[in-house]
Amino acid sequence: MYKSISTAHNYDAQMGKEIFKCFEKNMDIFTDFTVNVGDFQFSCHKFVLSSCSGFFEALLRTDMREKYESSCTIEGISPEIFGLILDVIYKGTDVLDEENMVEMWHASNQLQIEFLVSSCQKFVNENITLQNYWSIYEAAKLLNSFGVLTKVKKLIVNNYPNVVGSDDFMEIPFEEFKDLLKHFRIVGDFVVNSVLKWAYSDDSYLTPEPEKCIGLLRVDIGLHNALCKKMEVETEEHEKMSLRRLYLGQLFSAISLKDISTACLSNLLNNTFVIDNKDAITLVNKQAASRLELTKPAMFKNYRTASATKTPPTPARKVSANNENLLNRVSLYFDIPLKFQYILILLFAAFLFTLLLFSGC
Repeated sequence: MYKSISTAHNYDAQMGKEIFKCFEKNMDIFTDFTVNVGDFQFSCHKFVLSSCSGFFEALLRTDMREKYESSCTIEGISPEIFGLILDVIYKGTDVLDEENMVEMWHASNQLQIEFLVSSCQKFVNENITLQNYWSIYEAAKLLNSFGVLTKVKKLIVNNYPNVVGSDDFMEIPFEEFKDLLKHFRIVGDFVVNSVLKWAYSDDSYLTPEPEKCIGLLRVDIGLHNALCKKMEVETEEHEKMSLRRLYLGQLFSAISLKDISTACLSNLLNNTFVIDNKDAITLVNKQAASRLELTKPAMFKNYRTASATKTPPTPARKVSANNENLLNRVSLYFDIPLKFQYILILLFAAFLFTLLLFSGC
């Protein structure tokens, strides 16, 4: 009699647990390989390591020194994380949590443990928050995880005000920030202001009051030297941040300024930082000119509509030396056909001639 699928699945799971119990019971017996991680040594089995890890399989299959010495040293992984990886391999323990998921992801990728890489990636993708989004973004980019990258970018765009207010916002490198800006379909005033915030951070803390330094010098020379050293470090950081100002034009080119308000556009035109950046002010001026061009036809159309329903007052006319310019002005103001304009001008000229003739008499 055949077993059902669910029964067979439960049977396989139970068998797996029993096998892991055997490993756990005898994991310290017949060990034939030592892994050095930091100051710790882990006794393992070549067969188990090579079966689960592509890294160890390649290491033990080739004629390398580690194969004959039955030991190797692992760099870039902490002893705590490697111990958790051994728990997964030998015991099947579920060790992933929000604290270790990024480190476990890196370590399993380094050791080429494919099933653990997939588990870590799935766990990370389900636990992205505003508190850990940037560390996950950096890990996903390093490990070429397109799915996780897409979800992190979506989280940033959907929660952008909270992201701008977080400490990690100012740590975003230029290339990543520029790439994120391209994901905004509609760019509002807040996005533009966030670009200015990123490019021009507050540096008032770099100029302590001289009186405070003098007071510290009188009280404690050591404390004064510590303060000066701190100021040197902060100055170096400030110089790095100042380089961001050069990127303002490129950041503006990554977003569309057509959706910002007129008030925001006016502020950009008068912003000293924007004016000092040639590329940035060029883009802002171009947007301002484009917006003016869009308003001209509407103004002219409204004026023509108003002139058709309401007769404008007769203006005081002056004889112009340029008849073409006079005709253009009359045509624009009165909307009179061209042939009637010539008749009016001839009648007006005849009136002036008659007036001069009678005044001469």
